[in-house]
Amino acid sequence: MMSITRILAFDTLNPPSAFLILYRMNNDNRIKTAGELAGDYFKNGLCCSEAVFKAALDVFAPGYTKELVRLATGFCGGMGDRSGPCGVHSGAIMAIGYFTGRDEPGASDRLCRELSASFSNKFLEMNREIVCKDLLHKMRWTNWNKRGCRKLTVAGAEILAGIIISNNLTPPGQ
Repeated sequence: MMSITRILAFDTLNPPSAFLILYRMNNDNRIKTAGELAGDYFKNGLCCSEAVFKAALDVFAPGYTKELVRLATGFCGGMGDRSGPCGVHSGAIMAIGYFTGRDEPGASDRLCRELSASFSNKFLEMNREIVCKDLLHKMRWTNWNKRGCRKLTVAGAEILAGIIISNNLTPPGQ
């Protein structure tokens, strides 16, 4: 029988159910949960970068300061005008930086760079593009109601969750 630990994380997107209850779950469930959360956040009004970043924090760093999600806002929609990297890609790289980045000059950034490259390679393998406008052009009419962007957000969050799990990443200070 699985041991259940409840973790409460404030969910600002669904005030009626103000708390999102996460359970200690196996790795496959954590990957799926990260994807589902990112998709739901996107569907409920967060942009791609915010949704991926917030889902990673909710699943893997539930005690984070909610203001952290604001950092992802500037990366929405290819950095605003769709000419930059897809927000899914940017949000995931931000999360990798949160878990592995450095905060002192001269500290190693090797792991952060390696895992960022790993995510980028997997994202490219899946999509053959990283630039937002190129991805949107490829989707064309299949992105009706941003359905393609939502699917990409879910898939990106799942790739990110796999990287976090396979490298046993923990939030800073833990």
